[in-house]
Amino acid sequence: MKRQKIQLIVLLIICGVALAAYFGFKHYNDKQEAAEDTTYTAYTVDTSQIQQIDCHNEAGSFTVARGDDDDSWVFQDHPDETVDTSQVESMLNLLSEIKSDNEVTNVTSPEDYGFGDDPTIIIELTMKDGSKETLYVGSKNPTISAYYFRVGDSDTIYTVNTSFYSTFNLDHPSLVSTDSTSSSSTEQPTEAVSSSSAS
Repeated sequence: MKRQKIQLIVLLIICGVALAAYFGFKHYNDKQEAAEDTTYTAYTVDTSQIQQIDCHNEAGSFTVARGDDDDSWVFQDHPDETVDTSQVESMLNLLSEIKSDNEVTNVTSPEDYGFGDDPTIIIELTMKDGSKETLYVGSKNPTISAYYFRVGDSDTIYTVNTSFYSTFNLDHPSLVSTDSTSSSSTEQPTEAVSSSSAS
């Protein structure tokens, strides 16, 4: 009888250790998953308040501003050309809330991340109230295939994915609507015919 009690006690101890190990392992896994799921808000803005976007990048540069009806966009320096609004809308969607998987705080040497004299992309936003905000895309981290991102002269740096880079790495011709180009080209033969008939 005494031996059975001892065996029962040993069995209970083993079960207790096994349960403790199970819950400890589960807690560790939950913490790891929570850490992996952590995302940061790198930037957020009410895009309806953006009046103008000036962008300088590796492809070139472009400047677009809201039209008179507030839903359209125009080229400030080329009013005769039509903006591809769908591409601008893609930019606004990204700018509304920029999420990041990585955050580096208290950065003292931003040039190490590509924020020296010549950042990869400079995005200057002019708001309807006249205020301005500048966003920067720095160098690419090939290990995680992401670009470093910074708001103004903040000492906190984030990462953004390559789709953010490609959306803003455009020059002026890339933002001209193909519809306006095709309509211009279809009008040219008509002009040629009228001038030849006039002669």
